[in-house]
Amino acid sequence: RNVNRKIMWWSKVIKKLRKEKGFTLADMEKLTGFHQPYLSSLENGKHSPKISTLESILKELDQELTIQPLDEHRTRS
Repeated sequence: RNVNRKIMWWSKVIKKLRKEKGFTLADMEKLTGFHQPYLSSLENGKHSPKISTLESILKELDQELTIQPLDEHRTRS
């Protein structure tokens, strides 16, 4: 559950990073190979991408995907 929240958080960050780099969705399509409608749906939280998909997109934005392990105390409820 916590991993899914982090993936969705990264999806929102992708749009911000893309715009900061001055890339359009068309640019990202050329760089990543993912079609524009799919990239848009990721940025708008309509799809939950695979971790490998996020890694590919973030690589083109000079970023790395980092997901920290869950704290043991939080998992013991």
